[in-house]
This record gives sequence, C-alpha cells and structure tokens, in this order.
Amino acid sequence: PSVRRITLGVAGAVEINGVPTDAIAGQPLEGPLLISSVQGRLPTRPGEVAVGLKSLHEAHAALGSEVRIAVPLPDGGVHSSMARVVGIAAFPPDFGVVGLNRGAIFSLDGFVAAQCGTGSAAQACSDEVLQQLSYVVLAGFTPDATGRAAAASYAAQFPGIANLPRTP
Repeated sequence: PSVRRITLGVAGAVEINGVPTDAIAGQPLEGPLLISSVQGRLPTRPGEVAVGLKSLHEAHAALGSEVRIAVPLPDGGVHSSMARVVGIAAFPPDFGVVGLNRGAIFSLDGFVAAQCGTGSAAQACSDEVLQQLSYVVLAGFTPDATGRAAAASYAAQFPGIANLPRTP
C-alpha cells in the first residue's frame, strides 16, 4: 500500500544530432512515469524525445525541434531516425546513467522504434530488442513515515539490488 508509482525502465547509449549521450526509456506500470520534465512534457510514443538541458544545447536543438537520433545496434551497425523534442527533462541526480542536465528520455516503445524503425519489417527487430534489454523497476513510495519504512525494508531485503535515493 505504500507504493504509489511503478515505472519499468531501460537504459542505453544514443547520439542526438551527433552528440553522444545516455538515454533512459520508461513505461509507467502504476501511476505516472517516475521521471519529470521541467518544460514541455515527457515522450509518450515513437518519434518523441525529452532531453536534458545541457545535452539539448550541445546538440544545438530546442524544445519543439526535430533531432536525429542514432542508436548503436548489437551487430555493430547504427540505426538513425528523427524525433521531435517534446520536453526538457529533469533527471534524478543519483540515476547513474545520465546526469542532472544530460541525457535523453524516450517512451519504451519510442526507444525500441529508435533502434528498429516502425512498420511490419521492424517487428522481428522489436521482439529481439525487447528480449535483450536489461530492465529496472523504479518504485515511488508514499512521502510519509510508512513509505520511508517500506522503502528501507525493501532495500534491506534486496541488498545490492535496491538503490534508494540519497537524502541530505
């Protein structure tokens, strides 16, 4: 009962207009996505991306612009596609893969489409990519003593797997 939000997430490397950065992709399972935007909105479908402010500047892009997304493929190739910047993202400072002002966010479907394209020819690729991804589960607990106790209990049950945000 203390868990209010659950997000399924993955991470990977991408280039935005030729600038390398890390990306995360998420799919909400319960409640809204556990990532936020500071301007605009989070991506909800293929062809959309939210970008950290520093990454956005380095890619010479802006909110509303189209950017070229290049994703390395497991076989060594690269798949390129276009995406519209729908938001400027805020990343948790202890997220590990990206930094506070760096990185990109996709919907899970959008991240897979960035690797495989769209249409019937991409279905086999999509199935393969979804099986090869390493998933993480993000949980948002209630902001009270019960939620903090539940989060601490979870972390104690799964040492080395559960990662709690740092508190000042």
